[in-house]
Amino acid sequence: MLSDTDLQESSLLLEIDKLAKSPTSVSFHSELLKFFVHTIFAEDEAEIHWEKIFENHDYFLHELKHDIGLRVAIYDYFINLNKMISNPIIVEIHVFKETEKLAMVDSLTGLFNRRYFDVSLNKEINRALRYSKDMSILMIDLDNFKNINDSKGHLFGDDVLKRLASILTAISREEDILCRYGGEEFIIILPETNSIGALNFAQRLRLEMKGKEFFRENNITFSGGISSYPHLGIDGSNLLDCADKALYKAKLSGKDRSVVYTQA
Repeated sequence: MLSDTDLQESSLLLEIDKLAKSPTSVSFHSELLKFFVHTIFAEDEAEIHWEKIFENHDYFLHELKHDIGLRVAIYDYFINLNKMISNPIIVEIHVFKETEKLAMVDSLTGLFNRRYFDVSLNKEINRALRYSKDMSILMIDLDNFKNINDSKGHLFGDDVLKRLASILTAISREEDILCRYGGEEFIIILPETNSIGALNFAQRLRLEMKGKEFFRENNITFSGGISSYPHLGIDGSNLLDCADKALYKAKLSGKDRSVVYTQA
């Protein structure tokens, strides 16, 4: 499996090569900086920022004897030195989404796929640990979806999945990570969100679906399972397993509801 570092380094090399060959390469420094921090600078200003970024990188390398890498040097410069960026979560997620979306997007729904989730989960747990923030995952599964497919056909089923993805996109924040986990199962990573916030998100989704004639007339509902960091530890596999167990409990409890996993 590709690590986040592997993906970022690969993306950086591709981006540099693309910009270098571009007919608009006169704005090379500005465009490359935009790739990292999602902000547009004048070319001369961007050149100054790059000089200071490399000075920052060299300081860590030679003075502190620690090679932090270019990406970390950029974020440290903009977050801690000139303080132009107040929310590094938005920046990092935006960059990752833009550079890896072709390989990691589900072609039917336009959401991220399981591969992206696998790469992102531990990354988001580590971020929550680093910034002392909450983080939750919400796993949802459409109720009786096999019966829907069998009675109305797979094209109708595909339409259900696409409509659900559209609602998820509409009610989510930019930093939320929406994934189609497989089949009729979706999973959402909710940074800086505790279990109550995740339950509120699930309820908003439920109300949005019930407010749509398509879902209401076809009696389409979902069940959800929620697990949260730090209450369940920092192990991504455990968080996923706990969300799955909570989802199973929601199904057994009558479906069309969401359950938060709690330790016995």
